[in-house]
Amino acid sequence: LDIFNDDPVEDVRVLYAFGCAHDVNSQDEICCMERAIDYFERAKERIDANAHHLRKTPNLKTETGMNLVGMYSEGGDMEKAISSHRWLLEKCNRHEVTANHVINISHNFNQFKRFEYTIEVLE
Repeated sequence: LDIFNDDPVEDVRVLYAFGCAHDVNSQDEICCMERAIDYFERAKERIDANAHHLRKTPNLKTETGMNLVGMYSEGGDMEKAISSHRWLLEKCNRHEVTANHVINISHNFNQFKRFEYTIEVLE
């Protein structure tokens, strides 16, 4: 990112794109997921640091948050998943969070017997 023109919106877009580029069919899926999570976390940090520049890109915030929540919950890190879910709701319009996201995350929390998180997500 050091070579970019210091445009926070472009930085977040690049980090988001790198996060989406992980290969889910890789033999080393865990390593790829960890790399993708790292890119999404870095995008989230840039979003937090440059919120005023990113007002016109709400989908980028929403998609970054939903990807993080999904990856953490699929990987079994329920505390990070719920923390990311709370960040998502704080930073985004609740109407942007899709029903599919809520259903998938609730299912993952149920699977790991984190019912208190399931209830929070559904509320």
